[in-house]
Amino acid sequence: MRKVAFLSCLLVAVAAPVAALAADPPGEETSDLESLLREALAANPEVAEARALWRAAESRARYVGALDDPVLGFMLDDQPLRGDGSGQREISLSQAIPFPGKRGLMTEEARRDAEAAREMAREAARRVVTEVKMAYYELFMLESQVAAMRESRSALADAIEVTRARYETGIAGQQDLLLAMVEGSELDGEILHAEALVVAARVRLNLLLARDPSTRLGPAHVDSLSPFDASLEALLASARESRPALRAAERDTAAAAAAHRGARIAWRPDFMIGAGYMQMPDVVDEWRAEVAMTLPIWKGRKQDAAAREAARRVDAARAALEAARIRVGVTVEEQYAHVSSERGIVGLYDREILPQAELAYRSARANYLTGQVTFLVLLDSLRKLIALRKSYYEYLADSEMHLARLEEAVGRDLGGIRIDALLDAAVDTKGESAR
Repeated sequence: MRKVAFLSCLLVAVAAPVAALAADPPGEETSDLESLLREALAANPEVAEARALWRAAESRARYVGALDDPVLGFMLDDQPLRGDGSGQREISLSQAIPFPGKRGLMTEEARRDAEAAREMAREAARRVVTEVKMAYYELFMLESQVAAMRESRSALADAIEVTRARYETGIAGQQDLLLAMVEGSELDGEILHAEALVVAARVRLNLLLARDPSTRLGPAHVDSLSPFDASLEALLASARESRPALRAAERDTAAAAAAHRGARIAWRPDFMIGAGYMQMPDVVDEWRAEVAMTLPIWKGRKQDAAAREAARRVDAARAALEAARIRVGVTVEEQYAHVSSERGIVGLYDREILPQAELAYRSARANYLTGQVTFLVLLDSLRKLIALRKSYYEYLADSEMHLARLEEAVGRDLGGIRIDALLDAAVDTKGESAR
């Protein structure tokens, strides 16, 4: 009777922690990722900086090709040091006019620079989105791991009590009890370390949102993997068309080409036209007209050298564009491989690994209660379950992180959250007030 009662108590003691391992713990209201992304795009200073640089470049494109201000002059001539102050007076107006085509090329270069700046503003916004997603999924991983370790600690605490009862009744040895207590203390230390990492992850996310680091954040929540169904070939083609960094490099190349065309005609003379009206003492007033031009006598040493410099800058811009295309292609292939493999691993954990680990733990626990296995077998199965649950959340978070990097590499949305229109609004609409 004593042994039956003891086994009944053991079964009650371990039933609760096993249920806790399988159930999700209740918690406070979760943080919504899409809302956080909206907040980051509206408040992050990196996005504001890139948007301001674009607006500055856009403003420059409006004036860089304009004529220089005309020159209004007034001159006194033949004025005696003493006397009635009579002498020649002249008022004049002159205007510098560059050779036809120069102003248009300067405007084209500045316009291409502004277009590149706009693409870089979109690139900055997309990069902030990626950083927020990365921080959010890291927070989800760490919080989930802490929750899993706490549940496992609860199961281990009940196992310790079971082992203590077995030791007190002479069924188990003292070494089992001591080993269980050491394992509990070690797990407590891991929980404390993981909780510190959670605090650090919340601080990083708050900084990306331009919040005070101590601002309260609800738990991050991920129900399942984001929907994703795209071929590598389609992603590579999309990246060549949609990636803002590539479009910016194309605009930079066009700007360099316009600057080169401008440098090739820089030697052509600029003109100055002017007119004046003169008041002459004791004679009839006179007027004059003036036309002047620059003489490119230093063309070989100055303008030709500038043209060669501009040509090399075109070569550099084209090489930079090609290098950017290669980098983007490599990044897309690398992130696609990560996403594909990790999504497969997450599915394997859901279908087989975690259910099998849970079954192994239940079996070891039941066999330990009946004395068929030692405490080390029970402890090893619990350790394995803890490690696998932590790995599951790592793979789940890593898959979402690499999907975020893949979206940045491609330059468009791929998962369940659609923010392309929000990116355009963050770059364009907010900037209108700066005009």
